Amino acid sequence: MEIPDGWGARFARMFAVIEQWQARIEQEPLTPSAGSSLAADDTTFPSLPASSAAYNGLVAAIEHLDFFRAALTATRTLYPVAYYTVLRSALMGSAQAVWVLAPRQRSTRVENALRIAVDSYNQERKLINDITNLTAEQQVIADRNLATLSTRLSAAAAAADALGVNGATVANWTLNMTTVIKEAIALAFPENTADSGRVRESSGMLWRSQSGHAHGTPYSRLSLIRDGDLVRRPDGTAYARSTSPIEHIGLAAAAPTLLVSEAWRLYDLRCKA
Repeated sequence: MEIPDGWGARFARMFAVIEQWQARIEQEPLTPSAGSSLAADDTTFPSLPASSAAYNGLVAAIEHLDFFRAALTATRTLYPVAYYTVLRSALMGSAQAVWVLAPRQRSTRVENALRIAVDSYNQERKLINDITNLTAEQQVIADRNLATLSTRLSAAAAAADALGVNGATVANWTLNMTTVIKEAIALAFPENTADSGRVRESSGMLWRSQSGHAHGTPYSRLSLIRDGDLVRRPDGTAYARSTSPIEHIGLAAAAPTLLVSEAWRLYDLRCKA
């Protein structure tokens, strides 16, 4: 596959930045300085502090972006769907990082981080409960881990109460990624910035379409069939091969790349005293 000159140059610039980010996350992470805003945010819930929630989102996003870079560079193949599922994970991670770091109010930042922590605990609890046929020794370990998760969820409820949020509702919290992504994009691209409306709309559409690809829904695959792709057989039946133009894949990669860039800026800024 030959990447058109315009997109070849764009991908070259994007990939150079992604490689730098990948090299950074392979090093010891930058921790918030004493007296920094992020260090203060971390005191709300030390079990899974805001800085860790944000950094985890960055690492998840960059790892998937770097995988996309490596796959496209090595194969030079435009897979119709596979890149979208990888870039969907990059969008989720980058959005979570911005969601934790960008709000001006500390109470909003730490509540968002707390919601990520609660969701993580609940997902881990579901995983443990779904494991069957454990030995007696394994069951002891599972029960101990569940007890630890229960303790942390109780601590999260207390932290929510301290924030003025009803702690009794914590057990029912769910992390709605559609909301997280919309809010993160709005924070990263305020309405008074250039092209903010276009970025918001395109990112929202990307999230919806990528979710369909990740779930293997038929409509998502059918949406990739363009004029001229349909082949009719003599017996009246037909088939088509789905394709993804480089422009669509480039747009799907640009959204998380822009969010990661903003998240890194905010992370470094909030780590400084």
